[in-house]
Amino acid sequence: MAWLLRAGDRVRALDLLDELGPYAGRLCLTPEAAPGGGPDPSTVWRVSAGAVAATLAGRDENPRVAAMHEAL
Repeated sequence: MAWLLRAGDRVRALDLLDELGPYAGRLCLTPEAAPGGGPDPSTVWRVSAGAVAATLAGRDENPRVAAMHEAL
């Protein structure tokens, strides 16, 4: 819908909203959280920007996120 609005096609964006409206309570357009949660949110981590960048560069892309990017 955002793409349609950015493209200036307001009528089709509103039509899409009308179509999806009845399913709004059941649609989830974000990846599900990984089981087990994460670390305790009260924990503080200090890591250099370079170390964080290296860690992120070494991670494989989440296939669910890749599918969302492809859909866009």
